[in-house]
Amino acid sequence: MRLSFLSTGTEAGVPVYGCDCPACSRARFDRSARRRPGGCLQVEAGPARLLVGGCPGLPGERRVPDGRLDAILLPDWRPGRLSGLHALRWGVGAPIPLFGPAPPADLDLVREPGLLRPLTLEPLQPLRLGPIGILALPLTGSPEYGYALEHGESRIVWLPGAPRLAGPALQALSRWVPDLLITGADWEEGVPAAADGGPWSRLSALRVALGARRTLITHVSHQLDRWRMGRMDGIPADVEFVRDGQRESSEALDLTPVAGVERENAV
Repeated sequence: MRLSFLSTGTEAGVPVYGCDCPACSRARFDRSARRRPGGCLQVEAGPARLLVGGCPGLPGERRVPDGRLDAILLPDWRPGRLSGLHALRWGVGAPIPLFGPAPPADLDLVREPGLLRPLTLEPLQPLRLGPIGILALPLTGSPEYGYALEHGESRIVWLPGAPRLAGPALQALSRWVPDLLITGADWEEGVPAAADGGPWSRLSALRVALGARRTLITHVSHQLDRWRMGRMDGIPADVEFVRDGQRESSEALDLTPVAGVERENAV
């Protein structure tokens, strides 16, 4: 399974329009510090190719990847997730399924979908697209979905915002043991990293509950980037912040069985 992070920012991206904070100022002259909005992940396995998180974009930029897409997995139907889909909508070729929670009846894409096919995916009901197994994960206090993806021995959990899996999802993944936990960071500037109940302790608790081997942070705001600038303390050693364009591959993952843990199928 090959992963490409097409965008790693919140809906405002980095730099944020009109903001002169250190993170936004840096991103205006350092392209490597820029974050496209939306936290979109491209997943490839064999001939299958998916987008996870929607298809956001910025005006004037190429919003969709080149080549065929087999499906798009949406955590919700907010405009920020869909802004880049309109270019696909008027494309040609085979229809592209949009899987996610039940779409609103008044959604423009439902009334006039073009090449796209909005479809409801029931939570915790396994779906297979080619060689990729998919499980929609319900989140605590939200109608959004996260997703568990499996290809061979490679397994990832992708969450759209701050780490919050509902009890049934945690139970379904209790012995699944993902190689990667990819989660958002909807946290405000100045939240103490080590405080009880703070973001790092919540993330650590989820990582322990899942048995995740690595944790990658996406959906990063300019406030969090500003907090991180020049800061090495307070960030757990097993937490990595991803950048736009970063790539990961299951060939580089440590797939050695965890001692004392027998993996079970959930997807």
